[in-house]
Amino acid sequence: MLGEVSFCWNRYADGKFRFHDQTLVDMACDNKEQEVVKFFRLLALCHTVMVDGKEGDLVYQAASPDEEALVTAARNFGYVFVARTQDTITVNELGVERTYNVLALMDFNSVRKRMSVLVRDPEEKIMLYTKGADDVILERLYRGSKNYDVTEKALDSFASETLRTLCVACKHVEESVYIVWSKKHKEALVTLEDRAKELDATYEEIETNLELLGVTAIEDKLQDGVPETIELLAKGDIKVWMLTGDKQETAVNIGFASRLLSDDMEILDGCKICEMMETALKNASTSGNVVLKRDNAPFFRRTAFVVTGELLVSHCCLYFLKGIGLLLQFEIHSNILSPDAKKTARKGAFLEKLEVLCCPKKSKKNNEETQKERAFVELASRCQAVICCRVTPKQKAIVVDMVKKHKKAITLAIGDGGNDVNMIKSKTPGFTSSPLS
Repeated sequence: MLGEVSFCWNRYADGKFRFHDQTLVDMACDNKEQEVVKFFRLLALCHTVMVDGKEGDLVYQAASPDEEALVTAARNFGYVFVARTQDTITVNELGVERTYNVLALMDFNSVRKRMSVLVRDPEEKIMLYTKGADDVILERLYRGSKNYDVTEKALDSFASETLRTLCVACKHVEESVYIVWSKKHKEALVTLEDRAKELDATYEEIETNLELLGVTAIEDKLQDGVPETIELLAKGDIKVWMLTGDKQETAVNIGFASRLLSDDMEILDGCKICEMMETALKNASTSGNVVLKRDNAPFFRRTAFVVTGELLVSHCCLYFLKGIGLLLQFEIHSNILSPDAKKTARKGAFLEKLEVLCCPKKSKKNNEETQKERAFVELASRCQAVICCRVTPKQKAIVVDMVKKHKKAITLAIGDGGNDVNMIKSKTPGFTSSPLS
C-alpha cells in the first residue's frame, strides 16, 4: 500500500487533503515534466474563480463546486491561484509568483461546453488553455496529439465510477496569429448585431489544434436516501426521468447507483432503436402497410430508454408512409454503431417484442415538430425509466414541457444546480434541492 504523501513543503496546501502517489507530486515539482506542469498550470489559470485573502488564508469563491475543486487541486500540488485583476491572473508556482496577462476569456456555456483563457506569460509567450467536455475537446486536437489513447481509457474508467469528467488542453499561439485574431475578436466585442454569434466564431477559430494534457474527474455523490426514494416512486407507478449533462456512460452508471436502472432491465439506446425502426420501415415499404401491434406492457416495464441531446436534436426523424401512419426512427450512421449493437439488432430479439409507439392520425393542426414530440414522448413514457444525457439546460426544460403537453400529466422538476434553472422554471411545478456542497 502506498504511503500518505507529505505536503509540508506547500504552505498553501489544504490540511485535510490526503494523497498517496508520490510519483505525481514529484512530477508536478519537476520542471522537466512539462506536460504535468502545463496540466496544473491550466487548472490554476482557466477558471472564473475569485479569491479572497483572509488572515493569510486563501478563500475561493466559485460559481460551481467543480470549479473550486479543480483550482483547489492545483493549489495542493503547488500551483496556487493567488490573485485576479481585470487584466491579470497571478499564480504562485512552486513558491515563485508569476503574473499572466489575460488577453481573452472565453466563457463556458451549455452550447460550447468548454471555456478557454488566452494569456501572455512572464516570458512573453502567448498560451491558450482550454477545458471542457471530452467530445468537444477531443475533436479540436491537432493530428498526432499525444496521450489520446490513454485519455480515452481514463475517460471510460472514470465514467464507470460515475465521476464527472473534463478534458484539458492547451496550445502555443504565435504573436502574428494573435494579432490577426485579436482584431477579429475586438470587432466582435463591439458589434451591435449577433454579438454572441460573432464571438463564438472567433472562439471557434482559435480553439483548434490543441495539445491534449489529460482529464480531470470529480465525484458527485448521491445524497442519502436517493436510491430508496426512487424505488418507492417506481412502486407507486410514478415515472422518474433523469435529465443530465453527463456523458452517456456516466449517466447510465449513475442510473444503476440510484436504482433508477436495474440489472433485469433491457436498455434501449439510439443505436438499437435505429436498427429496429429501420427494419420496421423496410417491412412497411415491401408490404405497403405499417403493421401496428398492440401494446406490450410487460416488455416496457422491463425497459429503460437512454437518449442523448444530440440525438434529440439531429437524428430524431419522422416518416409518413403513404399517409398510413407515423413512425419514429433514430437516424444513426453505421460507423457509429458498436459491433454488439449491430449483432443485437440483427438477431431481431427486440424487434419481436417492440410494439407500435403512438401513431396518431395525420391532422392539419399537427406540424412536423409536434409529431416528433409526440412520438418521442410516447416511446419514452412507455419505458420504466428514461435517461436523457448530454442535454443542455434548454433541452431539459423542453423535455419536461413535452411530457406535460402530450401526456396531460402532472410533472415535477427537481434540480440542484444552475443548469437546472430553465427546467425548474418551465411550465410545471419545480423545486431545488440543496447539494452536498
